[in-house]
Amino acid sequence: MTRTRDVATQGGLVLISSTNFSAVTTVSIDNCFSSAYNNYKIIINTTSGTGGTGGNITWQSRNAGTTDTSSVYSYVGILNVSTSSTATSEISQPSGFLGRAAIDSNAWAQCSLEVFAPFLAQYTGIISANMGVSGGADAYANVQSRRRTATSHDGISFTFGNSSIGTIRVYGYK
Repeated sequence: MTRTRDVATQGGLVLISSTNFSAVTTVSIDNCFSSAYNNYKIIINTTSGTGGTGGNITWQSRNAGTTDTSSVYSYVGILNVSTSSTATSEISQPSGFLGRAAIDSNAWAQCSLEVFAPFLAQYTGIISANMGVSGGADAYANVQSRRRTATSHDGISFTFGNSSIGTIRVYGYK
């Protein structure tokens, strides 16, 4: 007996969008959130960057091609770079912090995000796990971020603290 599974009704990850980028500081992905899914998984891989310092990854919501830059984002988490650990938290910010991107040609970083309710008219939450090698130092971050207004949005924008190369994949799940 052959069994098939309807992923859209029973669950599982479904690839919504795959975006390659090169030598940019911002990547916007429009029309990736819809009523088809309540929650999403986003994987960001940066394989190299330029700039030498910084390299933070932040996010902002988008709707109908417009990025929301108002101070409606907050976050709390831990950023570890080599042997030092820094607790970070902010409220009423113009973007939400997610982790670190690659900052030089010998660096890499991976960021896995769980995105909750972006298309629903409620607060959007993101749990981020990030790891990589940046500037010769190991970097790790675990962050919870949210958009503090109950508004639906259909896209997301990521900003890197320097010019970056990589891939972003967006998956929907029930």
